Amino acid sequence: MENNFYFTDHFSDTLRAWGREEINNAFRKCCAQFEVDSDAHKMPRVDISPGYGGSAHYDFLKLSISPNLEINPGNENESRSLKVAQQLIHHEMVHIFQQQLLGQQKLYALQTWFSEGMAVALSGQPVIWEGNDFLKELDAFEALPDAESYLIMSNYLAFDMSKSPFDSLYAIWGLMFLYSISDGESLHPDYKADDGPHLTATELKRAVAIVRDTPDLGFETALQLHSNKASLTASSIKNEVCSFIG
Repeated sequence: MENNFYFTDHFSDTLRAWGREEINNAFRKCCAQFEVDSDAHKMPRVDISPGYGGSAHYDFLKLSISPNLEINPGNENESRSLKVAQQLIHHEMVHIFQQQLLGQQKLYALQTWFSEGMAVALSGQPVIWEGNDFLKELDAFEALPDAESYLIMSNYLAFDMSKSPFDSLYAIWGLMFLYSISDGESLHPDYKADDGPHLTATELKRAVAIVRDTPDLGFETALQLHSNKASLTASSIKNEVCSFIG
């Protein structure tokens, strides 16, 4: 599988070895989360270059990671940067597995809030779980003329995630996803821990089933079928998800 990994010249041998290990770890985690056989599932081609971010396209994954990343952290900031990089790799690998289920003709059939929220939740990235914080972020979006277009994002829109209010969008999507697939009527306390992901086996199966059935049924029908919840709107986000936070 490691023959599929391509690093630019900016990375040391040590960081390349770490990157290969983390990509393989993310692949194995996704195999377990999506309940697929790792021997039968093909590792995508992975290109790694300097920066921060990533993109997935069916069997091709692009990752941007700092060539100065400290893989043996000596302080809190270095530990946080390492964890963020690990979660990023896992997040993007989730998209590969989603797209493999959706098929090349329906790669973007999921609504963005669900696709990205699932990647956030399965990779253990942070979500907003304080009701007051969530309302404050929603209020910031509602000041935009096209708030629902960004919050739901049925069709992808470009945005700068380093600027407010978009810097909280992935954390919002993560919470919206948890609401949509949760076993309970309220946010489980484990979701608030910083060592996630914290999803039950039933919740994982539910999420994967929604992705699997979306190409044939459409996203909204698949969501309703497996979660008994309607697709979210700007108004229902505030009502339903805020109630879910408790």
